[in-house]
Amino acid sequence: MIITETAKKSLFRVWRVIIPIVMITVCCNQQDETSSIAKTKNNVAMVISEDTAMRADPLIFSARMYKLGKGEMVEIIERSREKTWVGKSTNYWYKVKKEKGITGWVYGDNIKIFTGTERKKIDSYLSDFWDEEAEKLKLALTGKWWSVNELGDSTDHCIEIMADGTYKSYFKSGKQITGAYNFNFTDNEIIFLNGTSFKTNLKFIRRGPIYYLVHKSEDEEIKFKKLADTEDY
Repeated sequence: MIITETAKKSLFRVWRVIIPIVMITVCCNQQDETSSIAKTKNNVAMVISEDTAMRADPLIFSARMYKLGKGEMVEIIERSREKTWVGKSTNYWYKVKKEKGITGWVYGDNIKIFTGTERKKIDSYLSDFWDEEAEKLKLALTGKWWSVNELGDSTDHCIEIMADGTYKSYFKSGKQITGAYNFNFTDNEIIFLNGTSFKTNLKFIRRGPIYYLVHKSEDEEIKFKKLADTEDY
């Protein structure tokens, strides 16, 4: 078939119109697939789950690179293109950066995101968040705790922690020290404001649903075991 010069010019004009349209369509599709959060500046997030895993890739079975603590702040870098299922939840994966420059992916259920316009609300949110965490922790730690040796047998010190924010500390059959306590969530520490019979504060360690109270130093290690909950607390 012989194509005339007029036909060639017509085809050329058609392709000059079609090609830009195709290119625009492709670019738009790519833009739609790209994370909107990746293009938004000043997004940060707070970790709201215990021991949140920072992974190498946006996959639940990807290598765990780092462990983030509850309340830790991170910068959002980008978001996965699609939501994925983890257990009974579906959410995006977010690539985040710690203050020291460490990056990795965390699942969306484990963080609270603040967009650029919401950053002013962070301090208020943090205050309410830690108040709620303190109340939960008070209930979890309420009870009578005895110091134990390496075999798990009770030794000489007892501390009774009450849900109203007070405590009693005493050496076996000794004088009681009473006062109020509060929490240092940065160091996972319970602070006894009037001191204790064992002369130190304690760190709270959570493993699953169970808490442990410990103090470690170069000279000694003290562990406490919760014996029982009582209705009086």
